[in-house]
Amino acid sequence: MSAYPTHTRVVFVSVALALALSVGISASAAAAAKKKPDLRVTAVSAPPTAVAGSGLDLTVATKNVGRRRAPGSKTGFLLSKDGRRDKGDLALAGKRTVPKLKPHRTSSGAAQLQVPATTQAGPYHLLACADVAGRIKEANESNNCRAAPRLVEVVGAAPAAGGAPQSSNPPPPPENNPPPPEEPPPTEPVLGAFRFTDLDLRDPHVYAKVSVFTVDITDSGESLNGGLHEALTSDSDEDGFLDLSPVNLFEPLDQGAATTPAKIDPGARCTAPPEEVVCEPAAPIATTANNSSSGTCLGVLSGTTTASYSPEVATPTAPCFATDAMNLTFDLTGIPLTLKGVQIAASYVGNPATAETNGLIRGFMSEADADATILPADLPVVGGEPLSKLLPGGKESPAGHDDRDVREGVTGWWFYLNFTATRTPWQP
Repeated sequence: MSAYPTHTRVVFVSVALALALSVGISASAAAAAKKKPDLRVTAVSAPPTAVAGSGLDLTVATKNVGRRRAPGSKTGFLLSKDGRRDKGDLALAGKRTVPKLKPHRTSSGAAQLQVPATTQAGPYHLLACADVAGRIKEANESNNCRAAPRLVEVVGAAPAAGGAPQSSNPPPPPENNPPPPEEPPPTEPVLGAFRFTDLDLRDPHVYAKVSVFTVDITDSGESLNGGLHEALTSDSDEDGFLDLSPVNLFEPLDQGAATTPAKIDPGARCTAPPEEVVCEPAAPIATTANNSSSGTCLGVLSGTTTASYSPEVATPTAPCFATDAMNLTFDLTGIPLTLKGVQIAASYVGNPATAETNGLIRGFMSEADADATILPADLPVVGGEPLSKLLPGGKESPAGHDDRDVREGVTGWWFYLNFTATRTPWQP
């Protein structure tokens, strides 16, 4: 789901023909480039401050997005004032060794660095650069570096022990009264980010005319739900990020509170593969999560579902949460689904939660919006048709029944989608 599409279709760009020889050379070079490895840093996280002359610990993920195995390499790190790699950057001592990587494989882990003692205090972009020494011939040599999502503030080194001048007047002896206990340092709120690992449309189903037959394409054949699962687990455009990664974010994760601030990020950027995922924000939408320790947090509205659909809509039970209502646009494998009155709910797994189960998305789409939503032309069978044609009761729908509902006097469809989600690393 996404307020902004999580990934775009491949766009084929046509170029004017030149001399046959030059075209042949270009094609040959392009083919050769495709056969090379291509290393890229897909995620890097660092603390907000660093001390000149001291160590700096961070985590980094390096992926081979090329089509050939990459030999072992080194990922290096630099401090940059402008966020772009150039001769003015300051190299940090220490690198992370990356093993040989097959195509589409990622190596993630920690790195221990050293900030030079002569580093000038101030804010810096921290750059992580795959194959920092440039020893590997890659398909693309310009995409190796990635900046941490927030600046690192470098502060001056503390004076060495015994280096501070001594006062000529010694301090007075301490009084008999013991000093007051020190207050514990403030703690930052614990964030809880949960990335969708499965997403399925449960009601209404979608139908298409294939030859002379009417086919329910929700779960069978080239199905909608099959496409959603593939998008959640793959990186089809090889940009280093999974194609679809909705995230529920709690700030903080406080399951015992009646309400807690939350955000829904329909198009969060989450690194591939799913086993090594690290997520960062794209366009989060603020809301409130309402927690419950008993009962059901969100259910179906009476008369808005079809009993013959299987499996039926799952509903989250306590301990669970439900968000306030909002308007969102979901991306169902290239089909933009603009819903109003959307609520998102799920049951917590564990305390603190490590996952969400029986997740439910409930929202309404008007018939006018469905008529105006044209399906991408490259979709098989239904490309170029209005979305309403797939929905029972819609104009020219081949389905033999009518699933339309009414909300606030407007005709349309209540959509119900179920999901599961797993807690994931999050880079603010």
